Amino acid sequence: MMPDIHALVNDFLSKLKKRKIEGSQATAKQTAELLRSVISQTRVPYTNQSAALIDSVKAVGERLIAANPVELAVGNIVRHVLHIIREEDLSMTTAAMAGLDLSAVSDEEDDADQDDRAGLSAAAVAAASRSTWHPPSLQTLLEDVPDNAAVPHTSSSGGDSEGKSKCKTFN
Repeated sequence: MMPDIHALVNDFLSKLKKRKIEGSQATAKQTAELLRSVISQTRVPYTNQSAALIDSVKAVGERLIAANPVELAVGNIVRHVLHIIREEDLSMTTAAMAGLDLSAVSDEEDDADQDDRAGLSAAAVAAASRSTWHPPSLQTLLEDVPDNAAVPHTSSSGGDSEGKSKCKTFN
């Protein structure tokens, strides 16, 4: 981590220990903002980027949770951010596998090779179908949602299932 991140983490740790932050929502938001800064300034290697980010977030998260174990929002946000990193890694891996599978198709007549590619393709398709719904991002986690915001409950007619969604999606 960079020195300015150490200062941010130490400042937040001090606030948590002295219980200077009031309310779980404020604590959760400040935790997410701190983790966003940690992630954005973490130097990751070209390979195994998600593992480096996970290690970094876990290290900071353990310190934050130890500073005020009673405040459950901190641990919840840390786990949520770790989940987002893992989901993004799975999504990237799935996309890479699908790309490799498409480029591996050749004119060979070997049935065993065709069966292997079909299995990989099925795995890639299954993983891709699981990731068609994108989990919330860290940006979504940080956005302010009004307390009175509610999802509109409207009845669905037969024509509404043509790929339209009434839910707002975040990318």
